Amino acid sequence: MGIDANWKPVLETEQKNILSTDNRKALMQETRINKNNLTKYLSTLKEKGVLVGNSVEGYYINPIFMPKETSGIVEIVFILDLENS
Repeated sequence: MGIDANWKPVLETEQKNILSTDNRKALMQETRINKNNLTKYLSTLKEKGVLVGNSVEGYYINPIFMPKETSGIVEIVFILDLENS
């Protein structure tokens, strides 16, 4: 979520895409998962509506899952129950 919340465009024409190559590399390094597993997890998050968007306009986290900070520290704990189809 930090990648999504802290994203700032470099150019006016730049589209937000938290699944860009650089961000995927950062996710793999931070979470220590391999490329195949990352692809599987991201596909599931797209299917469940956590990630929204498309490959042309870019992907972002569904705003209903983004924490709202009023002042100070915000802590949110949630559990995703993903079922295999």
